Amino acid sequence: MPPELLATEANQLWSWDITKLQGTTMWSALHLYVVLDAFSRYVVGWMLAPRESARLAERLLERDRGALDKFCCSAAARRL
Repeated sequence: MPPELLATEANQLWSWDITKLQGTTMWSALHLYVVLDAFSRYVVGWMLAPRESARLAERLLERDRGALDKFCCSAAARRL
């Protein structure tokens, strides 16, 4: 059984998802990458991309982690 992940305040736990959206022309699509704070359900970061790839997901998480370090004072948030 996997461990239960529980956030008791903001910036302790993030979740992410990739959603495929219909593009502007037939047979085209965009991928919406979203990072959510599990406690507040605030959108921490997002990105639209023409394709789905692990490297793009890594780039989004790295970018958002840097923004959190810059704007947040919480020690718990800095551990992300």
